[in-house]
Amino acid sequence: MPSEEALIKALAAAKKKLARCAKTWSRDTKGKYVAAYQEVLEAERALASERGEPHAIPIEFPLKWDIGAPAPLVVMSDYRKILIFRLNEPDPNWDGTYVHIVDTYAPIP
Repeated sequence: MPSEEALIKALAAAKKKLARCAKTWSRDTKGKYVAAYQEVLEAERALASERGEPHAIPIEFPLKWDIGAPAPLVVMSDYRKILIFRLNEPDPNWDGTYVHIVDTYAPIP
């Protein structure tokens, strides 16, 4: 396992790389920017893990929530955690010319 000092240097290098990618960002270089951003996130996680600090670890999730209504709710106790969100159910007839706004306080149909 790398030392904390090595992880700090790796994070600084990843941030510099991201800054360089941000200066030259275009549609053609978007992939490089996204990869550099992922490097920063991984370096931040590694450093937080080494320090014993709280951090998020991405996991594969079989469902996609609706980005049009990003109102997830977490309910938890000492023994169970429940994530509640609206599923992404695309309208097969949607032609892209309008949006459907969801009231997060409205009952789910």
